Amino acid sequence: MKSALRKSLLPDILKKLCADCKNYEIFIEEPEDGSVPVKEYLAAVRRAHRNDCIVLPPGDYPAPQVARNVAMRALRSGTVTLKGSSGQPALAVSGDARLWLSGIKILPGTPTDPAIRQTAGTVVLESCRISGGIEVSGEAVFHCSSCTISGASCGLALSGGATAEVLGSTVSGCPLGIFVGKGSSLVLLHSRIEGSVGRTEDSTGTGIRAEEASVHCEGSLFLANDIGAYLDACNGSEFFFCLFEHQLQCGLMMRGGGSLRAHDCLFRDQASPAHAHVALENIAAEIDYCVMDGSAADEVSVTGGQVCQRKEVVRKPPEAGDVIAQVLASLDEEVGIDEAKSVIERILHQTHAALERRKRGYQVPPLKFHCIFEGPEGSSRRHAAVLLSRALRMIGGLTGTGEVSEFFIENLVAEKANLTKIVEGARGGLLMLHAPQLSGRRDARLSFSRTREILRQMLEACGDDTILIFTGPRDNVRPVLCNSQKTEEMFRATIHFSLPSPPEVAEMFANLAAAQNIRLTTMARIKILLSLHMMHDRRDWRFLNSTGIAKLLESAQKRYDERCSRARNFELPMDAQDIDVPVEKLADPLLLAHPAFVAICPSCEAENPWVPRLEKSLHCEVCGHTWKSGWGIWNDSTYYRIRTSDEDEVLPLGLPPHRKSA
Repeated sequence: MKSALRKSLLPDILKKLCADCKNYEIFIEEPEDGSVPVKEYLAAVRRAHRNDCIVLPPGDYPAPQVARNVAMRALRSGTVTLKGSSGQPALAVSGDARLWLSGIKILPGTPTDPAIRQTAGTVVLESCRISGGIEVSGEAVFHCSSCTISGASCGLALSGGATAEVLGSTVSGCPLGIFVGKGSSLVLLHSRIEGSVGRTEDSTGTGIRAEEASVHCEGSLFLANDIGAYLDACNGSEFFFCLFEHQLQCGLMMRGGGSLRAHDCLFRDQASPAHAHVALENIAAEIDYCVMDGSAADEVSVTGGQVCQRKEVVRKPPEAGDVIAQVLASLDEEVGIDEAKSVIERILHQTHAALERRKRGYQVPPLKFHCIFEGPEGSSRRHAAVLLSRALRMIGGLTGTGEVSEFFIENLVAEKANLTKIVEGARGGLLMLHAPQLSGRRDARLSFSRTREILRQMLEACGDDTILIFTGPRDNVRPVLCNSQKTEEMFRATIHFSLPSPPEVAEMFANLAAAQNIRLTTMARIKILLSLHMMHDRRDWRFLNSTGIAKLLESAQKRYDERCSRARNFELPMDAQDIDVPVEKLADPLLLAHPAFVAICPSCEAENPWVPRLEKSLHCEVCGHTWKSGWGIWNDSTYYRIRTSDEDEVLPLGLPPHRKSA
């Protein structure tokens, strides 16, 4: 299936920048007195080979004249500043020059000057902060990844047929976020445009404004702008999986002479109810499965043209009195307990039917909920027990509060505990008994008989209104029940738990973050899923369970809190830089091309391109089937490679070119 989503061009650009063995890094020594080595820097710029990279220590440097190939990176990201002179842009790129910068701040001479003016050549920026506008014109090619653009009336301006790709970057606080002029093209991948608001009452801010140009947006966020995107006579504009949130006037406007395709976009919390979420005039548009809340007067306003709008069939929510449907709907949202879901659902239906028949005076056998939970540590056995207890209490199967009490059989044997008193203390709820960890063979035989006796006594004492769960790893549970058919028959079901898959663990991470009121950026979602797949391939199980993912979030939250404090903004989303994982150095370069995750359609088994979801419903591009899927799977999990669209040729991922030192 040919994917509608675009592959990032940045790896190909980096591959072209890569040279042969003549590639060197020129390190400028950091002075011990803390001064800035400007002379050494200027000398290095003059003598550097076209494929060399200059590594700069912290400090403020004058911006170089870019008349040929220049490559520079900061020794420590964010500590190097290039500043232009008054009345001139910080960087002026012309001719056939190629400029590559990494981890550098770029400042114009005065606030009215642009930070970068490019009339030809290729510019690649990685992890840079640009204060001031960027002007790209002519046949120039501009790429930026993980950058921040702010402090200008227009963040990025394309004109005269220029081409730009913006990946994982932020355009913030510019009245006009990105302008795409006639004949130019923009590809916006996994980025955010926020705060594009007019500076006066008579002016209107716009996230993207395009005129007779080409625009492709994918997995991007438009936040708190006057108008998210305004397109005038553009041909072939596309928006996939984009979020338009808190727009002050309108999410997406387009008029005249072109075509528009919007797929799986989300429009919500629009400030002005007087405007529609999407306003179209004299165009042909396809709006597929876009979700729009009731914050606008109309979902789609159409004047002239032809618009085809497909919507997802909305399921009727369960009635207030249908408790069993509400419980099953909440159970369906849980992750990491797939096998347990079906067993819990079966127990709930059987219990619900028995209770209803008992109300009608029919003969009903004694209810039995006791289960065996087998699985390794961290496989969500306790979480499943809590869900089972809570669900049974809601439908009336338990008379108490549904609380979960836990005991270890070794402690009961050692302390000669009163088993009847323990059961009475858990009456009306759930009692979890952890299987003993057996060491010696002779002690094991004694433990088997004593454990079976404890199980039989407690099962008989539980009755109808208390659940007993016998749980532990398989090697600890099965020997106890072996050759004891009578004991095993007293349990309702046996549920086998396994460690969750990387997509399930990734969704756990997102759910835990949401519970802390932390929103994840698109790149953060991609990085966590990519990292978990890589750790799974390396058989590193530390974070592939519920306990490990909680530790991973705790570590990420520390870095996130520090970043919020430095920015004096405590509503920031968690970004990829906040997630500290063992494979971070391997995962970060792959984020340049946003890995090829896919989702398999359960109806026709076609592979569908996947980007971090706004909603959990997916729509197959082949057969149109709708199904629920939270996270994608890694298409090639052994060695990440980029395939060309029409050929079987395999290209290794291009990395930044500078390896050797002089």
